[in-house]
Amino acid sequence: MNTVPVIDARGISLEFNGVAALKGVSIQLQAGRVHALVGENGAGKSSLAKVISGLYRPTRGELTLLGRQVQFASPLKARQAGVSLIHQEPTPFPDLSLAENIFAGSVPRRLGLVDRKAMLERAGEIFAEIGLQRSPTELAASLPIADQQLLELAAAMAQELKVVIFDETTAPLTPNEVDRLFGIIDRLKERGVAIGIVSHHLHEVFRVADEVSVLRDGALVSSGPIGNYDRDSLIRAMVGRDVKSNSHQSSSHQPSSYHPGQVQREVVLRVEGLSGKNFADCSLVLHAGEIVGIGGLVGAGRTELLRAIAGLDKPVAGSVELGGEKVKFSSPREAAQSGLVMVPEDRRHDALLLERPIRENVVLPILRRLANRFGFISRKVEVEMAERETGRFSTKMAGIDQPVGELSGGNQQKVVLASRIAVGPKILLLDEPTRGVDVGAKQEIHDHIRSLAQEGVAILMVSSDLPELLAISDRVLVMAAGTIQGELSGERATEEGVMSLAVAR
Repeated sequence: MNTVPVIDARGISLEFNGVAALKGVSIQLQAGRVHALVGENGAGKSSLAKVISGLYRPTRGELTLLGRQVQFASPLKARQAGVSLIHQEPTPFPDLSLAENIFAGSVPRRLGLVDRKAMLERAGEIFAEIGLQRSPTELAASLPIADQQLLELAAAMAQELKVVIFDETTAPLTPNEVDRLFGIIDRLKERGVAIGIVSHHLHEVFRVADEVSVLRDGALVSSGPIGNYDRDSLIRAMVGRDVKSNSHQSSSHQPSSYHPGQVQREVVLRVEGLSGKNFADCSLVLHAGEIVGIGGLVGAGRTELLRAIAGLDKPVAGSVELGGEKVKFSSPREAAQSGLVMVPEDRRHDALLLERPIRENVVLPILRRLANRFGFISRKVEVEMAERETGRFSTKMAGIDQPVGELSGGNQQKVVLASRIAVGPKILLLDEPTRGVDVGAKQEIHDHIRSLAQEGVAILMVSSDLPELLAISDRVLVMAAGTIQGELSGERATEEGVMSLAVAR
């Protein structure tokens, strides 16, 4: 039996502008085994994955592939050596075909020319193997995110695949898509591929991993067979403290200061018969200090409903009232001026300027408020505001001048939340606010949401995480096929109750 690890990372350290992202981390990936990397946001999980896959070059340490020392000059060189990283949010070439995306940088040739026939045939074979039911000639621009991830995997398999690391790839997927991905992982294990997974979903780690390594603040703090851990011990290793369970509590639990049945609070938002792209005839009311969750399956129209309320998309019918007055927002800025602010699902495209500093991202929604009468903004005021708002969320960063794109996904999400809360909203729309966030940061975000509600902010929240939805909401609206199927509260607010309504059509 070959005991040489496929990947042996020894003493890996990585620094950005003098700030340590990794501190002497050593792990091994074995053939036919799944090794999970877990830890809080900013712990170094993705940084380690990017070192192994050639995206980052370590400051110190060495990497061996099947016993031979390697130093990949780029992700393409790593892929050609059989080492690939599958990203949470892939970026395929939209105007190229699927086959061209797969073989970008390494197209098959015959007599010095691109062998298009061979390229299409090989792409079709790989698609059949991983269950991607698409034509190789189709443009990548049309792919949903789950198929974009499979496209990245197909590109990896076009080479002689030895190592594949999945970096939070299940975060945007439906349960059925997750099951499909895990089936592919099982087949890769049978082929002897060494597999790494970076995940915040601990139930997935226990479902698929053989070994697990825990990172905290860039250092390896615990490692071993998955059977050596249970959920609580893994969380303690990740955060260095006990974290309250994020499961749904008793039916008497009310996370916010709003209690159904009390003296009726002010209705701050009323939606009547709202219709638009992928949703129709939706009505709801939201009271000051209340947290209302919206549950349902992916594609049920939840995001589209929030976008229409917030002025991101224009509804085709129905009305929105704020404080009893009908409004028609032409933009999110106009909505924010009325006290309604939205945290969108896709932070990278809809909420952040990734190449700009953290401080600019935080103050962006309130630039006009910060400007003096001559239109200038004091850097001192900008810095103070950014430091205060990011400090609320214990954001891990080198400093407020660090580009926000260098932060981990969870810390990027904290910056988004900080920027929207800086507006001082009366109504806050949250679309998947803890997607890609670790268990410790998730608890912090929940605490902030509850605090805002206790201050009187009305919150409407979409979440695909059922335990989260039930734990934090005063009541839950469930959508299916673009319509609101029903409302659940108290003892009726259970996972079974939500799912029975979510599949009602």
